Amino acid sequence: MLKEPDTPGAPIASWLIDLPIKDKQGIDFIQLQIDQFAGQKGQEEDEIWNVQLRLDTQNLGPLQATVTMHADDVKIVLRAERPESAALLEAHIAWLHEALSKLGITVSHVSCSCGEVAKPTLAEQYLAETTNLVDVSV
Repeated sequence: MLKEPDTPGAPIASWLIDLPIKDKQGIDFIQLQIDQFAGQKGQEEDEIWNVQLRLDTQNLGPLQATVTMHADDVKIVLRAERPESAALLEAHIAWLHEALSKLGITVSHVSCSCGEVAKPTLAEQYLAETTNLVDVSV
């Protein structure tokens, strides 16, 4: 859990998770960040949750998904660096919206755009220091 500064608008809780993914080419990371924000009324049901997922796959390139949940409302924003990946995601947005609706999730916004995706910062630093995920030395 990350400690955020006590400033207005800052999350009241934040978690950052780096998950290693190994393929034939090497090791990549999926970075998941979960932020909890206090609502305007200060009540638990008024909280806002923000989940951000960053990954870089060989087929699709760098991708970022942001899911924001407030009460029963969900907003999803997808971003891909490669135009062909953004077009592929855009082509399947209706399927995503329909699948979430079948689960009883109210989705007020779903969009996809092409643009720069920030790289997971902690993963780059870790990979520069070591090539092992688990230290097996004695």
